[in-house]
Amino acid sequence: MHLAGHNIIPNLVNLWMGKFKPLKGVKGDYEIPEHIWSQYTAEAWIFWFLYLMPILLQNRFENPIYYEHACALRNIFLATIQFTITRNDVEALRININNWVRAYELYYYRYERERLPVCTLTVHALLHIPDDILWCGPAWMAWVFYGERFCGHLQNQVGSRSAPYANLANRLLYSAYLTQIIYRYNIADELTLPNELAQLDENDDGDDILSHFEKKYETYPMSILRSPHNSSYIPSADEYSRIVRYFKQVLETDEASVKANLPISAISESWGKVRIGSRGDLIWTSLVLGERQNQRNNSFVQYEVEVQVPKPRKKKAPPEFQRQVFYGQLNRILVCNIPDTPFWHRNFHHTTRLIAIITPCSTKGKDATRELVEYTHSTAMIATDLQTISAVVGRVGTRGRYGLIDRSDNTTRTTFVD
Repeated sequence: MHLAGHNIIPNLVNLWMGKFKPLKGVKGDYEIPEHIWSQYTAEAWIFWFLYLMPILLQNRFENPIYYEHACALRNIFLATIQFTITRNDVEALRININNWVRAYELYYYRYERERLPVCTLTVHALLHIPDDILWCGPAWMAWVFYGERFCGHLQNQVGSRSAPYANLANRLLYSAYLTQIIYRYNIADELTLPNELAQLDENDDGDDILSHFEKKYETYPMSILRSPHNSSYIPSADEYSRIVRYFKQVLETDEASVKANLPISAISESWGKVRIGSRGDLIWTSLVLGERQNQRNNSFVQYEVEVQVPKPRKKKAPPEFQRQVFYGQLNRILVCNIPDTPFWHRNFHHTTRLIAIITPCSTKGKDATRELVEYTHSTAMIATDLQTISAVVGRVGTRGRYGLIDRSDNTTRTTFVD
């Protein structure tokens, strides 16, 4: 991926900014005014290109072919970093790369002598990616992010200015000694801090190791609740009505019956954060974030619920439901203790339910892992089961709207654990 991050993507950006030096002032209709770029220059080119570029550059080019061409390259990069890839995928990737390179020559080279410098060696190197995958496997098996991380680790180990190389050599030697002792005597657990055990054991997802500020309900094994915690919370009238409406839809009954069998006192606790099990995302509620403008906002989530499939009025048939992806901001997590009354079905009777209060984004059921999804406003607050939330999503604000970044697909990404 360094082929993209250090060469192809920066060169494309320089072309779009009109700063590709080898062209020596030769202009093109693909250039975007420089004052626009000042808003979103980024160092992490790969992340910027894969997730921010489709949102930020939409409708920026005078001719949309350049935007479509850039998105085609994005799809190529996403295909190369899939966790698994088949031979048919590789052959489809080969065709897509060939088409992209031909279009690149047509759009930027234009078969003019003064534009020949845009035909860099790195663009040609793209053509070899399918064969490299066949020989070496998916791109994540050979990328050098791990090496860069190790180099950063070595840099932090240098503690002597007068003899840095000898100091570094000794640190590496002692580290090798310790590693050999660990594996020879099988004492990795004894030499590891308790909160790091789950990270070292590939068969352990760390969900059984909870801090004093966390709690997990038996019926919600994938939802680890985290403080702040209010054990005497009283829901607002709006929250209570949303919860009643949720149970009305689930139980297929009327609101009056739900209210008669679910007193407001049954909702007595609230939590501010939740960690998804199996090393999933950590989600904050919007109320915990408050008015903090400079802090990362991880309160926007992807959730899936079943919606009824619309049918013609004259057609009489039992209702059909299908799963649909939605996005919204998690406002609060409430604990609902279902009463021990005959009204409740067997699956709900005398159980504890975790309810997520969410303000949905108006995305019309689009899936941001498959297409560009933007929204301009939110809809009325809803209540749903906490288990419907699957991941945190990012937002990018531009020109009066927000684009959503959903990374919960099958592509791989680097994640380092210290």
